[in-house]
Formats: sequence, structure tokens, C-alpha cells
Amino acid sequence: MKRTPLLRLSFLAILVSLPACGSDPAANDDMDNQPGTFSATVTGHVSATVSGLAAATGGAGFGGWGIALAPGGPQSITMVTPGNNRPPAGTYPIIVSVQAIGATSTVFFASFVAESGSSSYSSTEGTLTIQSSSATRVVGSFSFEARRGTVGNPQIVNVQGTFNATNNPPAGM
Repeated sequence: MKRTPLLRLSFLAILVSLPACGSDPAANDDMDNQPGTFSATVTGHVSATVSGLAAATGGAGFGGWGIALAPGGPQSITMVTPGNNRPPAGTYPIIVSVQAIGATSTVFFASFVAESGSSSYSSTEGTLTIQSSSATRVVGSFSFEARRGTVGNPQIVNVQGTFNATNNPPAGM
């Protein structure tokens, strides 16, 4: 089941469609109308400090719910649960993607893309904490280990950060 690339592309497409900060001066006083943001640190095989736009989306018929983080360059971070609903506040495990499919509890899988055209680092373990979850915003933090490469020579990164994502349900939801 190869939904991960499709979900990642869908989330990134939503980020591209978000308005720029300050595009509506009348909305600047209302946080719900502001684009979501994130900041993260990556260490290990790749080292980077990234920040940018954050959006959450998904639902029934979408194949899952997740959070997409894009700094405006080639790097991206996604965290997806196969569940169709936005989870409530709580702490959730981040696991290997193939283990997430068919899980009976809310679990997430995550990925980090370091540069355009390169294969992603896929999560092996970690934690996603959602501090608040509403129809308009999802706020929290994350920390996960991700790998790519061969079993005998894995390339490992550790990714941790915070987000304040806009919640963008798909059309018709």
C-alpha cells in the first residue's frame, strides 16, 4: 500500500495554497486566519534548522489525516495517521509506516525530505504531542528518528520541533 507519497503531495499542495503572512491586514488580529507555522531541528546524517508553513488536513475518503511542514525550500516534514479524523489533544507514537497501516489505535508515521529529488528518511520511532486540536488549529511538538539507506549502512536523522498548524479539512467536509 503506497499512499505515503500521495498523502505527502496532497499536504504540500495545501501548503502552497496558503496565503502569505500579512496578506489580509484585517485578519492579522485573528490567529485563526493566519497561516500555520513550524520550526524544527534536524541532526545526524543531515543537519539543518528549518521553519516555515504548517498545515493539517485529511478525513474520510482522503486516506488519513496528517500535518505537513514546509520551509519554502526543498525540505519537508510530514506526519500522517491512517485514521480519518483529526485526533484530540494527546501524545501519540510515531512508528514505521508499514506498522501504522491497519493499527487499531491512533499512531503516526513520519518522513523528512532533505533535498528535492532525494529519497525521504522514514520514521522508525518517536512521539507526536498534540497540545490543542480544534476545527481551525492543531498545535503541538514532535520528535522522531528516521532512516534511509540499506540495512547494513543506514543513514539516520533525528527530527524535533514544534508546530501551530492551520487545520484545512478537504472540500465538502
